Amino acid sequence: ATPSTDSAPLRSLYFGGGTPSLTPPALLAGVIEAVRERYGLAPSAEVTLEMDPGTFDKARLHAYLDAGVTRVSVGVQSFDGALLEKAGRSHTLPEAEEAIDMLLSAHAQQNSPLRSVSLDLIGGLPHQTRATWQASLQTAAGLGVHHVSVYDLQVEQRTAFGKWYEPGVHPLPEEAEAANMYRDASRILGGSGFEHYEVSNYARGSQHKSAHNLAYWRNEAFLGFGLGATSHLASVRLARPRKMAEYASFVDELEDKGFESAQKTHGLLEEGRDAMTTRLMLALRTREGVAQNELAKAFGPELAAAAAAACRDAAEELPSEWIAKRPTEGDHDGLFALTDPDGLLFSNEAISTVFARLDERLDARV
Repeated sequence: ATPSTDSAPLRSLYFGGGTPSLTPPALLAGVIEAVRERYGLAPSAEVTLEMDPGTFDKARLHAYLDAGVTRVSVGVQSFDGALLEKAGRSHTLPEAEEAIDMLLSAHAQQNSPLRSVSLDLIGGLPHQTRATWQASLQTAAGLGVHHVSVYDLQVEQRTAFGKWYEPGVHPLPEEAEAANMYRDASRILGGSGFEHYEVSNYARGSQHKSAHNLAYWRNEAFLGFGLGATSHLASVRLARPRKMAEYASFVDELEDKGFESAQKTHGLLEEGRDAMTTRLMLALRTREGVAQNELAKAFGPELAAAAAAACRDAAEELPSEWIAKRPTEGDHDGLFALTDPDGLLFSNEAISTVFARLDERLDARV
């Protein structure tokens, strides 16, 4: 009921969403083995498991590593114990410190399968100040982890946070303060040897960049399983239902009619102009940016030329401190990329401007 991939064996497998570290190691091992048998896993495949502090001990961690996990992302969120409690996190600061110590110790063992340890931090939490945020960043930078993901708190309606807090209203930091926290992350982590390679992500060397997320940002094919998971295969994006009853019906349809039928019923075909705007949006979240020749290979010279012209237009319109590289007319290898930190900080506005200029140029040809 599932499709073959464009290029087996798989280069990345990612267990995320919810709390995967509550999964019994034997069950996780079974899933990894099933994926290996069905699709194949490259010998160097990155197998990532999201883990929350307080949900595992050394025995459980090593069982996960024996099952095939090679990369762990631990959800610390803050190194301020009082802030963790106020934010309603289920773990304590000592549990977070113990989790990181276990992971780094496992990584340090000879011939360890654990290649990278990553941690998540969240800026803009209730009662968070720049001083406490900077302290968390400095702690993260000095621990010896290989990767740090820095996210801004998103307050969603119908969640506990959505009921308790209103964005921009005390005790949440104001927008300008949150922007400065983003700049703090770039300065502190960058000054400690981390490369800011994507809007929210920092790696201590290219070997520790998230191969899985890089595939997303390069708009490569991927398969997603579970509630709300999305897939991107053969230019079709497919979102699985978010609610259990609808998901069960979806699985029944997969088993009855196959994946191709589900794609036709539930999928969204992205090609031409739509596919290129997705590629632009994803690429401009990264420090690499986008090159006209890459677009030409994927979407043809006409669309690529229009995109390059739109990037040139946007570069003239946007603040110069946002622009790291700008394409010049006639330079088909020219790059358009945003600066660290301000260009990436305001990447949504920059991308929207590129899209608006692209629409103008393409619509004028109709």
